[in-house]
This record gives sequence, structure tokens and C-alpha cells, in this order.
Amino acid sequence: MANQLVTWIPLGPAPIQSFPGATGGVSGRVWCIAASPNYDGANHPAMYIGTNGGGVWRSTDFAAASPTWTPLTDRWPNVSPQHGQNLLNVGALAVDPWNPRTIYAGTGDPQSLAGEYARGYMLKSANGGDTWGLLDFAPHEEPAPGIGQIFVDPTDPTGNTVYASGGFDAATKTEFVIRKSTDGGNGWLISQNGLPADTTITGFDSSIRDGRLVLYAGVKDNSGTNPDASTVWKSDDKGASWAPMTFAPLIDRLGRRRSQSEIGWVAPVTNAPQNPTFIGGRPAFAAVGWFDPTHDPPVWDILNIFELVGDTWEPAARGLPNTRNSMIQVDSGFAMAMSPGNDLYMGGVTNHSLGLWQRLFATGTWVSIDNGVDGSRPHTDHHAWCFVAGDVYNGNDGGINRFQPRPDGTPGPGIWQSLNTPSLQTILVNGVGMHPTYPNVLAEGSQDNGVAVRERNSWTHVSIPTESDDKGPVRFDPYDGRYVYSTGNSDVKFFSRSDDGGHTWVDKSVPNPQNVPDYASFAFHTFDSGRICVGLDRVHETVTRGDQWRTISPPLGQPGDQISAVAYGRAGSDMSSQTIFAAYKNGRLFRTTNGGGLAGNWPEVNPGTDWHGTIVSIVTDPHSQTRVYAATDQGAIWRSGDGGATWSELQSNLAGDGGGLRVYAMELRSDTGDREPTLFAATSVGVWTSTERNGKLDWQQMAGGLPDTDVKGLQFHQTNKNIVAGLYGRGLFGAYLHLKTGLGPGSVAVRDRIFTFAVDLDERVLVNQAKLDDAFSGWFEVQGNELSAIAAFPSQKTNAAPAAVAVGDRVFVFIKDALTGLVLVNMAVLGGLFDDYWYEVQNSVQADAAPSALAIANRLFVFIREAGTGRILLNQAALDGPFMPQWVEVQGNGRTDAAPSALAIANRLFVFIKDADTGYVLLNQAVLDSAFLPQWLEVGGGLG
Repeated sequence: MANQLVTWIPLGPAPIQSFPGATGGVSGRVWCIAASPNYDGANHPAMYIGTNGGGVWRSTDFAAASPTWTPLTDRWPNVSPQHGQNLLNVGALAVDPWNPRTIYAGTGDPQSLAGEYARGYMLKSANGGDTWGLLDFAPHEEPAPGIGQIFVDPTDPTGNTVYASGGFDAATKTEFVIRKSTDGGNGWLISQNGLPADTTITGFDSSIRDGRLVLYAGVKDNSGTNPDASTVWKSDDKGASWAPMTFAPLIDRLGRRRSQSEIGWVAPVTNAPQNPTFIGGRPAFAAVGWFDPTHDPPVWDILNIFELVGDTWEPAARGLPNTRNSMIQVDSGFAMAMSPGNDLYMGGVTNHSLGLWQRLFATGTWVSIDNGVDGSRPHTDHHAWCFVAGDVYNGNDGGINRFQPRPDGTPGPGIWQSLNTPSLQTILVNGVGMHPTYPNVLAEGSQDNGVAVRERNSWTHVSIPTESDDKGPVRFDPYDGRYVYSTGNSDVKFFSRSDDGGHTWVDKSVPNPQNVPDYASFAFHTFDSGRICVGLDRVHETVTRGDQWRTISPPLGQPGDQISAVAYGRAGSDMSSQTIFAAYKNGRLFRTTNGGGLAGNWPEVNPGTDWHGTIVSIVTDPHSQTRVYAATDQGAIWRSGDGGATWSELQSNLAGDGGGLRVYAMELRSDTGDREPTLFAATSVGVWTSTERNGKLDWQQMAGGLPDTDVKGLQFHQTNKNIVAGLYGRGLFGAYLHLKTGLGPGSVAVRDRIFTFAVDLDERVLVNQAKLDDAFSGWFEVQGNELSAIAAFPSQKTNAAPAAVAVGDRVFVFIKDALTGLVLVNMAVLGGLFDDYWYEVQNSVQADAAPSALAIANRLFVFIREAGTGRILLNQAALDGPFMPQWVEVQGNGRTDAAPSALAIANRLFVFIKDADTGYVLLNQAVLDSAFLPQWLEVGGGLG
């Protein structure tokens, strides 16, 4: 595996504005926060945040109203791609109190024990985060749960003693096992003597009591036979031994006695001082969570909060809601922490009244702080707290916020401020969409933050009438950019459509859907606009963009199976492909060639084949009716050369010993039908590319500024040659992959605008433009793909260089039609679109070379080489008038075997040719409305 350098640029969203229920911009999930009082050795403070998929970020002006954030761990060039997975999913941070330039970061999901983000690694920086190394935390655990907590022993002046919870101990079947390092993180030993087996460490913290370090671990029994294990455990000897502690009594917030078997998790919270010279005791609390069966519907809730009194945990929930069905929901986020002043802050799932809480040490009563005194509030789902200089920092599913308590020290709502500035690009993107015409118009679907649309380089959140703000695939209609589509994780309202470019949305889901997968796959027909299929447990199709649906397959897999990918086959010469593919998560692929219907119309393809994973993407070559590719989530790439009837696996280093990368999506670039396309794979470590050679794929990473994290969405635009990647935790990045042409361009200027026309390798005519001294805007296809009675040509493609000319505010482009040789013209007014149709320059004269054009006053002139004769012919038209009914020969009997070149000076026309016989360059000229010279003149050498 090697790197293929391209230049990726960040495209946002950073942040998303106008998110409902949150004040200020929002970004992606922040798992953890830490602060250093001296990150650079010059006594400058810094704040660090660990993000879901975006790595570690640092701000040195975090106290400002609009802080600047810098990513620190985007690229890991010296780590193999296989081991580089999940390094940007940072769930735990710690700053060494003795050496505040030393930072530890733990990767993996701090709240999940399985899945694609579970694996945990330990990172360390000794220079405030400028560079990082990878520590050998749990080398023999594949996969291992992530790291949930890290702290450096404040009683060890060397800073070498470090504790962490993470990974899995197979001997005791313990998840998030407690580990200890005495050499600064280079080596780690399990430190659980006395703790019960078959458990999960759900919380881990420490405090100093009487000059000694005391460790607290929240434990949850997993065996079902040892409920007494579910409690807080304490170690007074730095983890050498552990003993259980007692709840007295274990009651819920309503005062009802509960059994330890009902405990879902325990999170001890103490005030571990950052000042290493502190000696004394601080309060300790514990939050206990449970799956409350008495709530309607049942939900993960806070059972109670307990305070440590002596060696016993006593209820301390005064002020929290204590009536039936008054919940503090914690199923998708929970964090509790204690400030240096012993004030407690707690956050779960915010519903604007019961999600964020404050307990001042002076009052001992919990009060809601969901809404600030000015109406401000953060995003929901809270994961972290940090305290610096009297301010409170909160990490949540919408990024990072600052809470400023009341200045008079009284409890209650203060002011919430969003710190998600344009420098913090961490949105959890699941899907991307590119406008079919305009390169700078984009849409993205994300975890937690719904759909956002980018226009004029600005992102705006848009509301979709579904049950969740978790969104997946999002795509513009390839035939009409007014329409945009998205799927989410709702079981009912899962398919949405926008009719105005993504600004407003309506539900267009299949009625009464069955067994809906999260982020259902959907596909557009390769020719019929409005025809879309979506895969649930069966295939549904609409020909009205979702207004009406019909079921075109029964469930094709086993009961309960869901479809992982759908695609249409490439339309043939009749433009009416009835081929549809449906891949199932159980590793089976079905295909219909007659539009579906009964099960008999959907034979399984390659039955019994081990596809090496679930097929997640099926792509067809736009220049071939037979070439189809499929990618599995385990990195296997398959190819069909007969339209999908049979498949063979390509040798690929994305899977197996050399790779082992997860694959989420695949795209291809096809320039012509006579060469293999270029494939692009969205993986767990960036975007990779390869072209098939002799049945093999040698993938290269497309580096050049793209972070090494999960790419969940990917789209390549066949016209403007841009590729956009949606990163789960780093937003959108885009790269320009270069237009390739085999013909010379044509160019013209209008006022301060430059227009250049080029011919794509597939013979389409493209245009790009720029204001003087500005960047070009990107390639657009010149309209005219539609056929009409006036311009009913078999093709609007060309195999010769285009010619362009401007008259006033109008731009004209002339081409030689690739199939007929006829000369066609299209026109646009400055700032407007080209016409929908190409028009023939009158009288069906055929050309066999590129045309040349010029303008004088309000007159257009076009010169061509006549096919078969080599004569130079001329036609002309007044602005808004028709061309002459007949082409006329430029006098002088000139013959050429190359394209002519023409220009104007004042009221004189000049045309240059290459003489067919001699190869000399010849010239003819005429005054406006007069005849050309009777003879062509050689352009001389200037010797006299």
C-alpha cells in the first residue's frame, strides 16, 4: 500500500448553524475534555477535547468568546492502516499534574464494548500535543473495548504512575478492565485483585484521603449470578486489592428499595485535585443508572445519586425529580463531575428541563440548568465536564459549550455559550450529496445533527419531519438538482425528499414499511428521472420520486434479513434498463433483469459464494453496460463483466494481511468505455484508489490532508471531477481530480470574466469560468443533452476542439458534432445558463475539424474545414438573427487538413490555415461586408 497524493480541502460544516434546540453553532460529539495550565513550558494554558472520529483538538484561547481549535492527531503515516483504525476516536484524556506538557489520550468508544469503534489504544504526547506516540496498552486483545478513563497519580512526583480502564481481560471476563503503568504508559498491568469476574467496570475515579490515593471503581455484574458485585469498589493500596462498598440504603429517587441486581451501571465521581501538592479529603459521589421498567416506555434512567459518608454511600438526590415517569434519561449520554469548589454538574439526555443539573456544595440541592437565563442551551447527550477559572465546560453530541454560573454564587441557570467555531470541523458525517450541476452546492447527513446544506460556502441545518436527527445517505437527484433525498434510522419515517434544493423536506416513505434498516440504501435509475428503488427487507420502487411506491420483490433472504445495498444496472441503447441488484446483510446477492416482481424474477447471483463480508456498495460503469463492481464491508472487491450475471473476486490489498480495512462505500471514475475505470473506496482509514490490472487491485491511500478516520460517505462527480468524502468525526473534505482532455480548449472573455471550453474524454463539452484574478468555479457540462424537434441530433458530443466567442454579455460556443459532423452552437447570457438545446448552424454542411469563431460588432462569424474537400467555409449571423442559409467558401481555393483559426481587429477579419499540400501557414483577410482576398498568402519569415 502506498500513498497517492491529492490535495484535500476541508469543506465543513464548521459549525452547523440553526440547529433546533441548541444555541449557537453545533459540531460533532465531544467525548472528553482536559486542561493543561502550562502546555508549552511557557505557562500558557490550553484545553484539549477528545472527539468521536475527529481525534484530539487543542485550543490555546479557549477562554475567548470564539476560540480557535487545532486538530492534533489527523494523520498517522508511520502506523499501518490496519492498526490506524480508531486512532481518531478519542474517549479519554488526561494531563499529568506534575508534567503538564504530558498528555494521554485513550481511543475507542468509552461507552461501548463492541462494534466498529470499540478497539482501544493509548496515545501519549510529551510536548503539549504537538507530536504523539502510540503506547502498547493492550496488544493481545483483538478486538478490545475502548478506554473509558485515564488519570495520572497525583501522589507520584515522577508522573510515571498512570491508571486507565479499558480493554478486556479474558481470564476474568472483565470489560473495561483496570490497568496500571509505573513507567509513564510504556507497560501496563491489570490491577484488579479482589474484583469479581465476569463484570464491566462502568466508572473509575480517584481521590486523595489523608495523603493517600484512593481508587473507586463502579462495577456491574454480567454473570447474572452475583448481584452483590454491582456496587462501588474501593482500593486503598493503589489497585493492589479491592473491596466492595455499601449503599445505605439502595433506593431509587422515589424512595423505593431496589436490588443490586437492577443496577445497570455505577459511576463514582470525586474531586481529584490537579494540584499535586494538595493533601486532604474531598467529597465523593456516585451515580447509579438502571433500565427503569416502571417508566412508560422503559428507559435508561438515573436510579439515584449517592454521597460517600464514611465508608457508606447514602442517597443525595434532593432536588431531582422524584415522581413516577419523571426521568433523567441517560441512554445516549451521561456525565457527572465535581468542580474544584466541590460543586457537582450532571448531564444526560437533554429535553430542555430534565437533562442538565447543578448541585452547589453550599446548598446540597440539585437544580436544573438546561436553559440559560437568556434562553441559551447546548445540544443534547452529554459526555464530559471540565472546570477552569470558574467556568464550566461541557462536551456533548453537538460539540463543546461553556456554562458561566451565576456571578453571585447562587444556584440555577447561568449562560450557555457555544464554542463550536469555524475552526472545529468534527461533524459525524454518514452521507454526502453533490449537486448535479453546481460544484459548491453540497448536502450531508450526520449522526446527531440531521441534514445540512451548503450554498455559497455556508452551511445551514434543515429540519426533516422524522423521529430522529440521525441521518445517513443523502443525495441530490442526478436529473434535477431541486430534489434531494435522505434516509435515517426511523422505523416509519425513514425516507425524506426536498423539492427546493434541501431547504424544506417532506416524508416520502414507503407506506407501512416492514423491517426497516438504519440508513436504508436507495438508488437512482440510470436513465429514467424520478425512478428510485429503496431496499428494506424487500425492494420497493417509485417512478414519481416517492409520491407513490410499489413493492417489486418479496423478502429474498431469510426471515428478518435486511438489504444492505441496491443499485440499477446500466441502461442500454434503448435507455430502459430493468436490471436491479439487491444485496443482503447475510451475504447474498440477488438480481432481476425484468423489473422485479415475484421471487422467480429475482434469482440469486453466485449462490453459495462467500462474499467475504456484507456487500455495502454496488457501482456500474457509466460507459459500459456490462461492467459492475461490488465492495464488501470487509474490503473484498468483486467484478462482473456481463452485467452482473456472474462475479469474480479481484485480488485486493484492502482485505487480508495487507489491509483489513473496513469499507463503507465505493465510487468509480470512468472516462471512456475502452479502459478500466478508477475505483475509490471509503474506508476506516481515509479514501483509497486503484485501477484494475489483470484482475488485481493495488490500492493507494489518497493522502494529502485527509484525516485517517472513517469515511462513511463518498461521491465522485463525473463532470466536474470533484470527489467529496464525508468523514465520521471530521466533516466533509473535497479534492479536484483533474479534467483530462485530448483536444485543445476554446476560450473567450466577457468583461472581467474568463470562459474556457474543453472536451471531456467521453466527448462531452464542458465550460469553466473565473472572474479576473479569482479561482475558476469548476467544470459544468454545457446544456443541450435534451433532444427537440429543432435540434434533433443523435449526439451533442464533439471530437474536435470547441470555439468560443463573445458579443456583449453573450457567450457563444461552436462545436463539431461527434457523430454527424454538423456544426452546432449554444449560447448563454453572462450569469445565466446555456440553452437547453444545441442548434445547427444552417445548412447541413459537415466539418471534419474544430471550428473557429470571431465577433465584430454584433456579428458572429464561424469558419470550418469542410469534410471531404478541406475547403474553408464561412457562415455568419447578426446577433439574435439566423445564420446564412448557405455556407460560403473563403476565396482563394485554400485547402487544409487541420482546423482553421480566426480573429478580428477593428472591422477586419483574418483567418489562418495550415496548407494541406505544403504545410505552410496561410492567411486570408476581409473587411467587414467585403470579399476575402482572391489568394491565400503565406505568413512569412520577416526577412524582407
